[in-house]
Order: sequence, then C-alpha cells, then structure tokens
Amino acid sequence: TAAQGGNNEVLWTIPNTGAPATYYEVQRSYQTPGPWTTIATPLPVSGGAIYEDYVALSGRYYYRVRSCNANGCSDWTAEASVLQNRTVSAQLAGVTVSPNPSTGIFQLAVENTQRGTVALRVTDALGRTIQSETLNKTAAALAHTVDLSRLAPGVYNLHLALPDGTVVTRLLKQ
Repeated sequence: TAAQGGNNEVLWTIPNTGAPATYYEVQRSYQTPGPWTTIATPLPVSGGAIYEDYVALSGRYYYRVRSCNANGCSDWTAEASVLQNRTVSAQLAGVTVSPNPSTGIFQLAVENTQRGTVALRVTDALGRTIQSETLNKTAAALAHTVDLSRLAPGVYNLHLALPDGTVVTRLLKQ
C-alpha cells in the first residue's frame, strides 16, 4: 500500500503461472479476518486490471484479490490494509484543472474562501512524487501553471493539501 496525501493505493503483482488469468476478483472488508464483500467481479485483465474503490468514510479497509480463468480461481492474495482519510472533492473545494487531457501544460485554479499554505504534489501511477511545490492561497483565486511537458505521456495525480482538506485530481498527459 502507498499513502498519497489522504488517498491510498493498493498495488498487486500476480505472477502468471499456469493458464493465464481471464479476469480478477477483488474483495474488501472493514475488519480482519473478514467478513469479505466482493466489490469487483469480473474485473477484466485487459486495460491493466485497474479498479478504483471509493469509500465514503475514514477508517481501516482490508483488500484481497485473486485471478480466475476457465479452470477456476487462484487462492486469495495476502490481504492489504489501508487506512483511508476522507478527502475533500475537487469540485466542492473550488479546484479546477484545464485543459485535461493536455500535452503537458495544465492550468490550476483554486477558487474558494480558504487561505494559507497549499502543498502541491504530482505523483506517477506508482505513487512516486514527480514534482512538488508550496503555494500561498490568499482571499483571491489562486492561478498556477503545472508543467508536466518533460514527462512521458500517461496518467498522473495532482495532490493539493489545502487548509481544510486534501484534493486529488487525475491529470492525463497526451
């Protein structure tokens, strides 16, 4: 697991032994061990088998996954534990990013009543910090250019730690 400014990411690598997987199953629990609730099935293998689980409440969550094919399903992976902190939604926080997708230059606007330090951080798909800076939000709207032109095309996450909460927005660089 990797904590990302109030959001958490769980990554699994499932070795390809035997017949290849045709789909995955993902389960979540609020306690260990279980009870488990299936939250994604079947999750197709194509497209990198990415599943985003949005939870409304802060707390500890447990996840596990298994691969399946015509012959049946593998054993469940070891469980991953995630401590989730609720984040403020971008729209409610008055945060916009445009254009998105972009060729690398994004215009960030923070239009709300919050004042104080804003920690900006950009992470890659593996949660590694690519760029970070500290901005100051006054009563006026904050306008800032985020330049990702030197990076490879892909999906990045923009994390903004505002005085009243954290906002995470996906950026698509073409």
